[in-house]
Amino acid sequence: MCFTKKLGHMTCNFNNTKVSCDGLTWNPCSKIHIAMSIALMMFSSLLMGSEQSLKETENQASKYLQNHLNARTHHEINRQFQKNNAKNKPVYIHYEDLTGKLAVAENPENRRGWSRIERAAKRKSYHTRLKRGEKTFAEATEIIKFMAHMEQKHAYSKRTLKYLFGSLVIDDQERIQLVEYTNQAAEVKLNWAQYRANFLTDDRIQAGVVFWNKYRPFLRKTRIKYGVPESIIVATLGMESFYGSHNGTLPTLKTLAMFVIEQGRRKQFYFRELENYLLFCKKHEYNPLLVNGSYSGAMGPAQFISTSAMYYARDGDKDGKINLFTNFADIIESMGNYYNNCRWKRSSPIARKLNYNRMGKQKLDTLKRTKGYIVIEGGRGVEYWKLYPNYRSLKCYNNSHLYALTLYQLAEAIKKSYLNRSLRHR
Repeated sequence: MCFTKKLGHMTCNFNNTKVSCDGLTWNPCSKIHIAMSIALMMFSSLLMGSEQSLKETENQASKYLQNHLNARTHHEINRQFQKNNAKNKPVYIHYEDLTGKLAVAENPENRRGWSRIERAAKRKSYHTRLKRGEKTFAEATEIIKFMAHMEQKHAYSKRTLKYLFGSLVIDDQERIQLVEYTNQAAEVKLNWAQYRANFLTDDRIQAGVVFWNKYRPFLRKTRIKYGVPESIIVATLGMESFYGSHNGTLPTLKTLAMFVIEQGRRKQFYFRELENYLLFCKKHEYNPLLVNGSYSGAMGPAQFISTSAMYYARDGDKDGKINLFTNFADIIESMGNYYNNCRWKRSSPIARKLNYNRMGKQKLDTLKRTKGYIVIEGGRGVEYWKLYPNYRSLKCYNNSHLYALTLYQLAEAIKKSYLNRSLRHR
């Protein structure tokens, strides 16, 4: 955006990166300069005395400010990226998501991430300043037991573990919020009609088609190798993270540690997840303090839990390293391997909806008690489904009938839209 305004005897030029008036030029790199730039625009319009001109200038000023902020964001990210790379600090990346919005995320794929933690632990045990009454996870009884377990079973350095958990402060408010997130999960809170409407949307379907076209070679390779259709991989990514747009913002290490110190029924499950999380980070040289994920500790676009990431992750592009956060070649092949280990059967059906209008009431009542059939109730009425072995593979990802059925329908919708678009472009 470039435009020129006259201010008395001066001619002022405005563009995205600088403002100049009769040879005087400055870059709008601070709030003061932004304010000066916009004030100059508005004052020049007042001198011109036109209400229409004033409104136009207001719009131009708004666009100028937005463009400046976007340019500033890109500049800061790139500058930080270069600076941190040079000093071996956590790397920040930026990428364009399918909706065209700028998404900024911390990339834990620092190849010396775990080594950095070990070196830092040798210099000092803690790096967190505590307020009065605050405690770190390193002081919690359950975490002390966990650190002893990691030291004895996997020969992890006690000093490194103390450094990691000593960096995290126990916050009771965060613990309460985490429990609320779990209780408000869509699979718990919504009925069948609400759940289906929440995920089976036009935006999600069309974004899935775009994703399929973009990563077609890797999807095809995974289908040939593991027998998992492209539509299932794409629909799973659409359900889990909207194709990498919503990967979670909670620190994974802290989330898993919170569940370990909670006296809940899944305490042992999260103990094992925390163990595999640290094994995964050390194996692939990730910095465990930088990885963010969901409220359940799932990571990356595929939302793998730590155990799945540890045992099923694969190198899709054969570059010698596995990246489940930004490399979709690795992500897609890892998902195919996961479904394969969940006994996915090649070219086998998943589910079939039954027409209960043609069936007698007595037969429907029998189906409710028959293995291999399911009855779903919601705002759309009662639905009867016949299930096949591949349906159990979908439930491996999320043990919910709502999730598995919606995933199957989303996959079918994406496949139909993809094939229709392909036929139109022939």
